Amino acid sequence: MHPVILVAGPLLLERGPEGKEVIGGDGFLAAAAAAPYATPQLWARGGAAFTPQLKTVLTARHLDLAGTDFDGPAPKAPPYLPQIEPVSARDLAGAMVLGLDGPETERAVGVIASLPEERRRTVLVSPTAAAVAADPALPGRLARRADLLHLPLPAGLTWAGTEDPAVALARLRELGFAVILLSAGPLGGLAAYKDRRTTWPAQAREAVPGSPAPGPIHLGVLAGFLADHGGLDWQGLKRGLATAAAVVAAALPGPGPKRLLRLDKTGYRDLYHKLRRNSKF
Repeated sequence: MHPVILVAGPLLLERGPEGKEVIGGDGFLAAAAAAPYATPQLWARGGAAFTPQLKTVLTARHLDLAGTDFDGPAPKAPPYLPQIEPVSARDLAGAMVLGLDGPETERAVGVIASLPEERRRTVLVSPTAAAVAADPALPGRLARRADLLHLPLPAGLTWAGTEDPAVALARLRELGFAVILLSAGPLGGLAAYKDRRTTWPAQAREAVPGSPAPGPIHLGVLAGFLADHGGLDWQGLKRGLATAAAVVAAALPGPGPKRLLRLDKTGYRDLYHKLRRNSKF
């Protein structure tokens, strides 16, 4: 069966560099990035501003919109999640919670944990840096119900009270997550899995005005890859991180998510092999 991945995060309408409306938000970008590997169920508020034409962009990427609320005004601030909640876990192989404040992150993780576990699923959480700064105990509470924690490197260093990324990785791992991801923007990032560490490559290209945010794309590709891979292990994590870095580099020139939406699973694989040839990653 084709795996399913639940994505909880913002779905927004943003203004592109030419003033045109562009679909964005961490939830949408992560779901669109995961789509070549798994069917994304997008749990988000979109609002009535999403016309049938805009919804076609979502469904063309095979996003399941059963949990997406298109009533009322488009969200510009929390809450980004609708009142309706997922109830089915059929074929659910993974979940992502990203771009949300502390209360919404905990709500989403709690709902995911309450779903029947018909198969092993990998849960990735990426609370906003502001949420972690406001509530330093938040990562510890999330560790009970999630497998991977992602934070921007500065947020991870601040939380750990250190300037050493290796120390920050170790202290965050002590919370109980299987994997810690610390992203350094265009410089790539660091990951810790049990007693092992790895990195992912820097972006080969700079973003241009109107480019989509790279972070959610990177996490979406990784989470989708792990769902398709069948779970979380060292080799899968390393390949998923490298594939995600390659996809981000291809998607960044923009404007908007157009380049990302053109890529399929074969395109992802080709980008990964090109990265390996060029950087020996």
